[in-house]
Amino acid sequence: VDFEVQGMKELFDTLQQLPVKLEKNVMRGAIRAGAKLVADEARRRAPVLSSPDPRREMGALAKSVRVMSTGISGGVVKGGVVAGGKTTVGRGKGKVAADAFYAHMVEYGTVNMAPMPFLRPAIDTKTQAAIDATTQYIRDRVESELLK
Repeated sequence: VDFEVQGMKELFDTLQQLPVKLEKNVMRGAIRAGAKLVADEARRRAPVLSSPDPRREMGALAKSVRVMSTGISGGVVKGGVVAGGKTTVGRGKGKVAADAFYAHMVEYGTVNMAPMPFLRPAIDTKTQAAIDATTQYIRDRVESELLK
C-alpha cells in the first residue's frame, strides 16, 4: 500500500537542510515508527491455531510479523510490514524454531481454506495512525537536530 501525505512541504524543506546521512536516518526511523503500528495490529489480528498441529507451532504466524528493513532508492524511502518466514516461538527451554511459510495462504486463502486476512485489515485500520506517527517522528527528530 502506497500513500502520500499532503501539507508537509515546509517540514521536508527543513529536512533537506540537514546532512544527507542524517536525513536518511530520520526518514528510515519515521517509516519504521509508522510501520510498527501496523505490525502490532497485524500481530494482534493474526489467527492462532485452535488445536495442535505437528507441522506448525502455535503463535508462529503472529511472531513472524515484522517491520521490513527500510531502504532508500532514487530518493524514495521504502519500508513496510511483512509476515511469514522463519521465527522462534516460546521462551527459555520451551523456545523452538518455526517457519510461518503459510502466511500468504492464511491471508488470501487457498482452494481448501477460506481466507483469514490479518495484514490487510491491520493496514486498513492503522493507516492514519501510521501517517500521524511518521509525521510526528519527523517533526520531533528535525526539531531536536536543529536545536543541536
